[in-house]
Amino acid sequence: MSFNFLHVLSLSLSVCDEAQVEVPENLYRDEQDQNIQWYFRSYNFTLTIVWSPFLVQGTEDEAEDFAKGIEKLHLDKVDRSWASSLHKYDYIVLSSGQWFLKTSVYFKANKLIGGHNSLSLNVSEVGFYYGYRSTLRTVFDYLISSEYKGVVFFRTFTPDHFENGRWDNGGNCTRTLPFDSTSVALEGMTAEMYKIQLEEFGKTLLKRSEFSFQLKIADTIHASLLRPDAHPGPYRNFQPFAHDKHAKVQNDCLHWCLPGAIDTWSAMLLHLLRHLV
Repeated sequence: MSFNFLHVLSLSLSVCDEAQVEVPENLYRDEQDQNIQWYFRSYNFTLTIVWSPFLVQGTEDEAEDFAKGIEKLHLDKVDRSWASSLHKYDYIVLSSGQWFLKTSVYFKANKLIGGHNSLSLNVSEVGFYYGYRSTLRTVFDYLISSEYKGVVFFRTFTPDHFENGRWDNGGNCTRTLPFDSTSVALEGMTAEMYKIQLEEFGKTLLKRSEFSFQLKIADTIHASLLRPDAHPGPYRNFQPFAHDKHAKVQNDCLHWCLPGAIDTWSAMLLHLLRHLV
């Protein structure tokens, strides 16, 4: 029996666990390493990663009378890059969130309804919380209407750990040890995005009699919050201090690189897989 696994995301799922037992064949990889497919021959298992940071249809190219670099999102239309191949996969992991903080304009029924960070564009400000909640409703409603029969894992928001500023104004992450659970808590934007996820996930579960797939939540946010030490920091680019050890470089306190954090996500996912009914 073959198993096909799809991860639709803005942050990559680690293949380290699988690669420990077999080196996979690379069936496909685009030039940006955003859409990738591996095949584990001994297990007849395919793992596919699809880059869809908003999960809904959109572009940052010049369109809809807006300049390049501004996200134009149709909040009522799922991204066909993942939706068109939905029924090929036995398991699906959905994850998204951080990209909604980008300057965006929103459409429904092909009509402009507002945006995020959009007042300078002469567009009504409705905010990214609205955009994200609307997106989740669209995605879950599509899954229900599609008559998908596999398993859907919804991975929760990934917190960043910027301190002393944000990504674009000198923020950094210099901690070398994890937090303990008593010294940090969900707050601010991270807490609100998580709340939206739980609410929309819960509303969908109430409709479970209407759909034939299993819906599970991979709740990684609390474990991830404890790892301020697991980000690239100034080392997102190769040897940033090679020419000047005092150079000021932009820190990456959102993506993950050190062992532990993403391995924990994988362990949680494996636990959920083992306990499917």
